[in-house]
Amino acid sequence: MSLSLALNSLVGKYALLDASTIFLAQYLLYAFALFLPAFGRNKKAWIQVASTFLLSLAVSKSISFLYYVPRPFLNPSFNQLIPHISDGSFPSDHATMAFAVAIPLYFQYKQLGILALILASLISVARVITGIHYFSDVVGGFAIALVIAIGMKKCLEVKAVEKMFHLHPYGKE
Repeated sequence: MSLSLALNSLVGKYALLDASTIFLAQYLLYAFALFLPAFGRNKKAWIQVASTFLLSLAVSKSISFLYYVPRPFLNPSFNQLIPHISDGSFPSDHATMAFAVAIPLYFQYKQLGILALILASLISVARVITGIHYFSDVVGGFAIALVIAIGMKKCLEVKAVEKMFHLHPYGKE
């Protein structure tokens, strides 16, 4: 909690930081739709990003349903910068979704993937600064997306799966 509290203590100190953090925490996730055209006609990449995204979000929601962690802003030591319902905070759905797109993108296109990973990290840190999540919540979202993305990548490399979906190796049509 100390890293989360330290990041959250920045709230209210600098107007520009508050405004930037609000943008990152609430709206930057929508920019991830701009990365999707990079997958082009690569069926394997599309299956990987779609399956990673959907499975990661399903796992995240299931964990949140089974394991309740109150939001940081419910603790009087934390500042709440943006309004949010007081449902469970673990794991972060925003972090899960952002990394579920960024990681498969990294597997396909390294440089664009690095940019997406940086943006996903910015979203995650902003969610902590705003008092919506603990640092462990965003790490949990990252871990879920990473494990599922690697699993889907391995699954799609199995020859039987490639043949079943008429898939070609990454980068080849």
